[in-house]
Amino acid sequence: GSEMCIRDRYVRDHVRQNVEQILYFSRLGAAHKDCYFEPILILETCREAVEDNLSLLEEAQFSVTYSGNDCNVISNKKGFMFILGQIISNSVKYAVKDTAPAIQFSVTDNPESGQITLSVSDNGTGIPASDLPFVFDKGFTGDAGSFLSRSTGMGLYLVQKMAKDLAIDLQITSQLSCGTTIILMLSLIHISEPTRLRCI
Repeated sequence: GSEMCIRDRYVRDHVRQNVEQILYFSRLGAAHKDCYFEPILILETCREAVEDNLSLLEEAQFSVTYSGNDCNVISNKKGFMFILGQIISNSVKYAVKDTAPAIQFSVTDNPESGQITLSVSDNGTGIPASDLPFVFDKGFTGDAGSFLSRSTGMGLYLVQKMAKDLAIDLQITSQLSCGTTIILMLSLIHISEPTRLRCI
């Protein structure tokens, strides 16, 4: 029935997340990676990433909101979607039981500094201050029973690697029991047509 179909979608999306991690990790060894950079709309891409992970979000009964003006940035769409997918997956993993889980995508643009900020916030378990400096470290999973004990320690490590490839500055703020916000800072660049840049 339809319930089985939803469950299948959930399993499929969960497996896809893991496969994407493995595929990206296998590419890290390459000395050079070709990245196709093109103008993408940030919030529209966030909506696409949510659509890609809809079964995970629906299973956990997440509400998703968007705020701010949609902005064009120059980025590699696949890489950007990978980052968003990993962030969404983490939010689902660390949702608090018996609360209404929520994730918000918020864009602020500062034309003067030429910078656009995307904040992805959830109301999950949050990260202890003692773990916060290490969350981007490869294989870091925190103490038993802590925020990261359920993870492989690869998700945020790969997110940071991909962000570096795409020249995105990454920050994370969190408060135990109050949720986590991951902040992506992107530059406003204008090019006349899509271009292939070599990523080191």
